[in-house]
Amino acid sequence: MKFNIKQLPHMKSFKTILRVCKTSFLYTIVILTMAKCSEEEIIVDELAVEEPSTYMASEAAEVGSLSVSGVYTEVQGDVPCATCSYIVDPTEATVDGNELGLKPGSVVCLRKSLKYSSVDFINMEGTENSPIIIGYCAE
Repeated sequence: MKFNIKQLPHMKSFKTILRVCKTSFLYTIVILTMAKCSEEEIIVDELAVEEPSTYMASEAAEVGSLSVSGVYTEVQGDVPCATCSYIVDPTEATVDGNELGLKPGSVVCLRKSLKYSSVDFINMEGTENSPIIIGYCAE
């Protein structure tokens, strides 16, 4: 017994549906694969960016967190202790540039040998040519 596709109209539509499903499945796999790759690239790029001040703090001294507000203030690595205008005590949570009378060019130091929890530097007002420096000194 021979079957003619024209005799079975529902078979023709089934083949069409099957072909559409296969094509849709392949397109879905391609799109998901491409989306996964681009998402991984974004994550890798975000991890590659590292803030210099965080990097220096973790390499130079034990500081839980360090925040700075003011203009023309730079966080540097090692500085000679002899250049320090002010040395931060480990019990201080806030260092106020106005209260200490810090001027442009002042050097504020954290001792490498001490452990600091969280230090906020506020009112640090340097100038473009003479910024306030926050650094780490060894005794």
